[in-house]
Amino acid sequence: MKILVLLFLILFSSPSKAITWNQFWRPFKNGGYYPTYYYPRYYNICKREIYREEYVSGNGINEGYIKRWTEVQKYSC
Repeated sequence: MKILVLLFLILFSSPSKAITWNQFWRPFKNGGYYPTYYYPRYYNICKREIYREEYVSGNGINEGYIKRWTEVQKYSC
């Protein structure tokens, strides 16, 4: 009988990922089903591209030219 119990414990005991009580109750406290750690903070950041131009004046030897570039600006949605 002891061998059967030991065999049962060895075969059916497997390591598992344990969660804390705080992780378990967090979805119920926040009023939502899914916990907040499934949604990282960077999803609330929006991006916009800003097109810029700058005229660089020339001198007697070189002509002036227009310098163009785009910048990515991040802001919260």
